Amino acid sequence: HTHAPTHTHTHTHLLLLRPTHSTLRDMDVEIDFLAEGCVAGQQLLRLVSRGNAIIAELLRLSNHVPRAFLDKGPNNKYAELIFDFRYFKTAELVEHNIESDTRLQELDDEFRESHHEILKRFYLTFESVYKYASDFTRYLEELDEAVFIQLTLEMVLANTDGKQLMAEAIYLFGVMLLLTDDHLCGPLRERLLVSYMRYRGHTDHPLADDVCRLFRATGYVPPSQLPRDYQPAKDELVAGRPAGYPERYFARFQLPLHVVEMVISRLRSDDIYNQVSAYPVPEHRSAALATQASMLFVILFFAPELLRKRAAVMREIVDKHFPDNWVINYYMGNTVDLSLVWAPYPAARAAIENTIEQSNVQYVYDRMWKRVPTLNDRLDKLLTEGVLTTEYVLERNNHLLSVVRECNVTARFLMLHTDLRNPRVLRILEAPRDPDAAAAAAAAAPKKRKSSSSSAAKRQLEEEKAAAAAAAAKEKRAKNHRLLMLLLKTAQFEYQLKLLYQELLDVKHEQWSEAQKQSVERMEELADYFGGERMLTRIKKNENLQKWFADIAEQIRSLDYADSTLAGRKIHQLVQALEEVEQFHQIETSLQVKAFLGDSRQYLTQMMRVANVKEHYLVMMALIGDASYAWVTVNRFTPMLHDLIKDRPSVILLLRSTFLKFSSILDLACVRILQAGSPDLFSVSEFYSGQVVAYVRRVLEIIPRSMFRILSQVIVLQTTHLQDLPTKVPKEKLRAHAQLDVRYDLAKLTNQVSVFTEGILAMETTLVGVIQVNPRQLLEDGIRKELVATIASAMDKSLIFRQPPDPDAAQKKKKGSKSDSKAAAEPPHSISVFESRLRKLATYLGGLRRSFQYIQDYVSIYGLKIWQEEVSRIINLNVEQECNSFLKKKVLESQSQFQNEAIPVPLFPRQPGDSSVNFVGRLAEELLYHTACQRAIYVDQMASWYGRDGTELVGIRTFTLLMNAMGAFGVAGLDRLFCFKTVKGLQTFVSTLTKTLNPPKPLRKLELADAKNYELMVRSAAETRHFLQSFNNMLTPTSALPRDALKVYPMALSRLAPILSLFVGPVTYIGQMQLIRRQISFLMNFTIKMDSNLLSSSLEVFNKSLVADVQAHYLNPDSKPYPDDDNPLLSELSRYLENAGISDPLTKIYITTEPIENFPALAFLFVLHTLPRFSYHAQLSTMVTRGDSSPLDWAAFVVGVITLLKQFHSMHTLQFLAQLCQYVRALINGAPQQTKAPASAKQSASSTHPFPQEVEPVLYFLEDFSKFSGLPRKTVEAHLPPFIFDHIQL
Repeated sequence: HTHAPTHTHTHTHLLLLRPTHSTLRDMDVEIDFLAEGCVAGQQLLRLVSRGNAIIAELLRLSNHVPRAFLDKGPNNKYAELIFDFRYFKTAELVEHNIESDTRLQELDDEFRESHHEILKRFYLTFESVYKYASDFTRYLEELDEAVFIQLTLEMVLANTDGKQLMAEAIYLFGVMLLLTDDHLCGPLRERLLVSYMRYRGHTDHPLADDVCRLFRATGYVPPSQLPRDYQPAKDELVAGRPAGYPERYFARFQLPLHVVEMVISRLRSDDIYNQVSAYPVPEHRSAALATQASMLFVILFFAPELLRKRAAVMREIVDKHFPDNWVINYYMGNTVDLSLVWAPYPAARAAIENTIEQSNVQYVYDRMWKRVPTLNDRLDKLLTEGVLTTEYVLERNNHLLSVVRECNVTARFLMLHTDLRNPRVLRILEAPRDPDAAAAAAAAAPKKRKSSSSSAAKRQLEEEKAAAAAAAAKEKRAKNHRLLMLLLKTAQFEYQLKLLYQELLDVKHEQWSEAQKQSVERMEELADYFGGERMLTRIKKNENLQKWFADIAEQIRSLDYADSTLAGRKIHQLVQALEEVEQFHQIETSLQVKAFLGDSRQYLTQMMRVANVKEHYLVMMALIGDASYAWVTVNRFTPMLHDLIKDRPSVILLLRSTFLKFSSILDLACVRILQAGSPDLFSVSEFYSGQVVAYVRRVLEIIPRSMFRILSQVIVLQTTHLQDLPTKVPKEKLRAHAQLDVRYDLAKLTNQVSVFTEGILAMETTLVGVIQVNPRQLLEDGIRKELVATIASAMDKSLIFRQPPDPDAAQKKKKGSKSDSKAAAEPPHSISVFESRLRKLATYLGGLRRSFQYIQDYVSIYGLKIWQEEVSRIINLNVEQECNSFLKKKVLESQSQFQNEAIPVPLFPRQPGDSSVNFVGRLAEELLYHTACQRAIYVDQMASWYGRDGTELVGIRTFTLLMNAMGAFGVAGLDRLFCFKTVKGLQTFVSTLTKTLNPPKPLRKLELADAKNYELMVRSAAETRHFLQSFNNMLTPTSALPRDALKVYPMALSRLAPILSLFVGPVTYIGQMQLIRRQISFLMNFTIKMDSNLLSSSLEVFNKSLVADVQAHYLNPDSKPYPDDDNPLLSELSRYLENAGISDPLTKIYITTEPIENFPALAFLFVLHTLPRFSYHAQLSTMVTRGDSSPLDWAAFVVGVITLLKQFHSMHTLQFLAQLCQYVRALINGAPQQTKAPASAKQSASSTHPFPQEVEPVLYFLEDFSKFSGLPRKTVEAHLPPFIFDHIQL
């Protein structure tokens, strides 16, 4: 609706010009209600301003409801923690159940960390609605208690601004309630409030009970959420609206009834916004009063007795506000059908019956639709180039305003009344207009029914019905197309007219002065002419005419530009005087004098027209051209706009003015905020501007969508048809290699792309609210959006390795087709299937990238830059969402730095039965599957994993395919995911070990049986710690040998076997992931050296110099400073080094750990416990497990131990190695006569050696430990003589 401020202010770019009392009517002689000194007016103005800001926040939050509160399916893991208001009845029981379940407790902590901020924002918004109503009630009480001196409620309602603000205050509260129920349905509100209350409680929010009471579920179901087969309940006259809705909802906070009725009385009798003056035609009255009609609709629910029983009042309201319309916009494009909404209220229903009476409905519809083609033709003529000029506008000012008014009134009615839901009105519109045709149809009906006995007649009848329905649908589409064109042309006409008016206003004073100057000069020349003093003028001197013309010149000179009204009257008199003076004989016979007089009259007329050009016209056009009523309805026309743009790309030029027309929604929300000087102005303006820009993007996205549809054909041509030109081409084969037909098709497709984009590139930069819209940027964003959707979809579809079970598998098996047999020959988890998926994805994305770079010059974008940025966003967002499972505080999609509302990265549902969230997780799981120790062995010399049969499974070939398919960003993202998995594995292992050695105290009182088990567990842990300490003491010092070494070690292994067996799985799993990360690091480093050797060399040098500086700092801290904490140098360089592969994942510290007593001894015993399971394999040159019952991977085992020790102090590693070397020395010293049989014929060179059998695997372990960890060999040799390693075959 439109506000009319009584005080003038500077018009900013935020708002279109709006009507003011200084332009639409004289100001009241009463007090200035909005003056700074009027406390009552300022307080009410600030309240209304706050109400508009609250509504904006409600609409903003409705677009950011967390998925956990919307998803009711089995995939919602938080479903057990989300409750409605029934929770308050059994709160203690529910909380007890959560606390007694460790899984639920961890899930609850995770849910709180992830959603607390958004829940708080929702609650504060709900609370602000309640506070708004409370503050308004308190304001009325203060008004009644005469707190505001000399002001009463009656005086406020008698004041123009006072009655506007009072009505708006009540209206906005009703709108808040309706929009909350429409956008945040009752059950959703309850779940949000209960979740927040669970974590914050009632003590922090004393209004919590009142807020919950106000926003508990009403039973209303928004039309958008009604299922198609919804059957209304017995007490529902309208689907989804329970009996007594919404008056019972509104009654939860009672506003003073006498105030509501007084406001309704003012709205009934007055034109409170003085808009009728903008619509002088009587049949436009409903459009003139549309703003306060919307307010009446909402406010009437605060006084439902009027709707039920006051028939006379409702008849007066309908006759004045709804005589020819029954579908209204009550706020920002949200529409209601009064014939349905008022059906439960007898008085209101009886009043609206006159409006929806058959003859009235048909008359109004026919009149409006008949105007559409006429108005379209008139607008076509006016928009013809060269017609709309400043002279034309000055001459036909009122006529042009009348055209604008007629177009907007027609478009308003038809936009609001095109999607009707009342069956009665629909039947009226479908009924024949001609009485004779209706009678003929009625007479023919019995004949049809009589002949319908035969099947042929029935079929004919069905065909006739289908044909009639198709014809009706076609006619409806044609009408909607004409209506859409009317809207587009009206917006363009308004835009051009406003530009001309603004241009006239800008040069108004200059044009006035120039015309005045020319008129004065001509009058003075005529005065001189009749003075007889000019040379070569044969005319008799006439002192009377000389004096008269001089007097006229003086009167023209005295015209005051500031007082345009008085000047206009004088100009009119002067023009008449100049017409009369032509009758004199001496003037009538002189053509030159008559020409001078004609020019003077034209200049005076120009002055009069220029004087009439006022800001009033722009205000009037802004009022008439308000399109906020269609903000929601226009979405139904978006598919038609898309079709229109595809057929006629030049129509995009009309869209700019249409988008500006819809930016009038800013006026509705911001004008009061601007008047109040509220700090909410920018936030609210930004939100609504963003909504308009989002609509612009939705409309224009058809261009990049069509472009990518063409691009898919370009991809086929470039990848399959267009062959590369060889270096040498024989002359006779030149034509064949030219491939002219293929290149012609390629050029044709390229031309189609350029035609699509040239329209949007021709648009000018436009300021929509507070957001500047650059058409080139819009095109680029649209292209990015389609590119992201295409790449993300391709990755998601290609990287599916485990198909869900097929219900028709049995039938397909019976058919036994060749494709089935071929598919059966390749198991779904085979490495060939894995590599074929990667190869297929690499081929598709490679073709898309080449085609995208080919097309970039024709659409004026940087293709490669866009490709890299968007692929990076896709990978990073999917990695982030996949890693959420490892984080306590989740990063929601809406909170991610990689997600963008304008260019969203689509997230696809997870595959059935798959634990991974997206394709990155599936790819990581598949890599882990193929490199698992159950089926593969890592051979470091070949940098590959080999199967038990010696065939290569995963190696350089596989990782090269991975790089081709996913790119550097994808491989780096995969590495980051494995890093998270490693951290999780380390945390789980350390936590399990800590709990085993030091059981935590229970959080609640245990039952008798559980208490006994807990005591046993504590006692066992104490004994284990004591034994470890004793064992460690036996080994100290490591430079000497322990007593009874041959007995000590077996005893310790036997005593701690249950604990040591827990190490094997986690450690090898961690080692497996670290080996994959190591392989990825090699791949990244090789790739960067090949693609960008300069960058690789720079990073290496920079890294070495920085390490040298850090080492210098520790040698001399005073003169060599360390980088500050806020210096991003180290973190940024580390990121570059990791992405360049210039890092070693095996040497990184992933977690911070508390010291675990005697951990080196425990790790040492774990290695001794595991080593007997391995033996040397000469063919693979590595250790392999004995037998296939529980296979392990030697490299994963060694790397896992390295990674585990790296998380503790470096002394732990040294002590661990010392104890291993001590063990070797003890075995050699204790059994010098033992020999070892050769493992194979290849070992015959040294068939025996003086070492025990247990020494060999330890030596292999020490050798590989040094190699993988990067420790110098001297570290081991400090505890073990180097010649010992010479006696084993390494």
